[in-house]
Amino acid sequence: MNEPTRQPGDDRLQRMEEAMLFTQHGQDQLAEHVRELGKMLDRLDQRLARIEELSMKLDEATRSREPDANADNP
Repeated sequence: MNEPTRQPGDDRLQRMEEAMLFTQHGQDQLAEHVRELGKMLDRLDQRLARIEELSMKLDEATRSREPDANADNP
């Protein structure tokens, strides 16, 4: 009826071991996602810097093309 080789805590121990493996796998996946997000943020930061640079150049070009407008506004 009951298996004599099996102890009452055996299932619990096995579940704990499986949970630890699952947790480690989850932590590894999370670390990989964090690394990927870091790379994405770096690329976004570079793009933002480029947009800011181009915006400044556009502002300078716009001001240099409208000298009359600047003369009217002291």
